Amino acid sequence: MKRNLTTFGIVLAVLAGIMLINGLEPERKTRERLEEEQKAAAQLEMAEQAELDHAGHDHDDDDDHAGHDHANDDHAGHDHANDDVSASNTDALDATGLEKFLVELDCTNGKIVMEIYPEWSPLGVAQFVAAIEDGVYDEAGFFRVVPGFVVQFGLSGDPEKSMMWESRTIQDEPVITSNARGTITFAKSGAPNSRTTQMFINLGNNTRLDGMGFSVIGKVIEGMDVVDAINAEYGEQPQQNMVTTRGNAYLKEFFPNLDYINKATVRVVGESEDE
Repeated sequence: MKRNLTTFGIVLAVLAGIMLINGLEPERKTRERLEEEQKAAAQLEMAEQAELDHAGHDHDDDDDHAGHDHANDDHAGHDHANDDVSASNTDALDATGLEKFLVELDCTNGKIVMEIYPEWSPLGVAQFVAAIEDGVYDEAGFFRVVPGFVVQFGLSGDPEKSMMWESRTIQDEPVITSNARGTITFAKSGAPNSRTTQMFINLGNNTRLDGMGFSVIGKVIEGMDVVDAINAEYGEQPQQNMVTTRGNAYLKEFFPNLDYINKATVRVVGESEDE
């Protein structure tokens, strides 16, 4: 009898352990995602501090990194299941034969027009266009604003859409054009090949981001005053994992004065808004 009770106790302990592990699994995944986002934020903050520390520094050496060829870099950690998606997007974009096109952001505080160059970052531009067509940026908040450095956006207000795009990473690409003021660039984590839908607009000449692999895809040609006026009162307070899991419900509850993109639209250069 005593032996049976001991055996039963062991079984209960094992089952309890399994239940505890399963219960902690979502928390572990959330923690891992948060740690990755924190690493990415820390990386950008280091670059920001470097820019401040080197104010007045001759950045000729930094610009040498802009043309560095990463074609032979290892793509460890990349999810190759998304390669076919990226390739099809790029093929569709190449078929247009466009050297450049426009992306218009109708925002809560005005209009921003960007000129996008596929040759600067073919995979990045294809991803950007696909995300626009899927409505990722419609009603998306400018959840991170660091005056003089960057304004960041690209997490959908719809949590289901954010979670869907979270796994659609694309490969890193060479930095062809420097992260000058007014350029638009994909945000990424510290891991290789981690670009998804998050973007930032450079508010300053952040040339040190070039050597860190932040590939520019275009530049603001109209409405830089609108970019500069995006509400910065919340700085970096919004938590990206909360935006991902709760969407605009989280942003509107805790950061009611944020500015948003109402609608993102792709236009051909020379095409009128009515066409």
